[in-house]
Amino acid sequence: MVDRGDYFTINRARQYGKTTTLKALKRYLIKEYIVISLDLLWDYLDYYHLKKGYMLSFNFNKKKELGAREIVLGDKVLVEAVV
Repeated sequence: MVDRGDYFTINRARQYGKTTTLKALKRYLIKEYIVISLDLLWDYLDYYHLKKGYMLSFNFNKKKELGAREIVLGDKVLVEAVV
């Protein structure tokens, strides 16, 4: 799934093991990929009292979509540039 560049969503109620699943996936993927948690970026913005942050994503997929997009969460904005 990751090698093909597919994305997925985990959407369940509380106490279904979402966090445990994502942590296990990270441990598995970190052997071959750089895994970054968006939670860390939001924490960084909070710590430095910033409302806007920037992220550069290197995507080596053949089907990638180049460009920039804004991800909004509450009162914070993360600008992601995909190259």
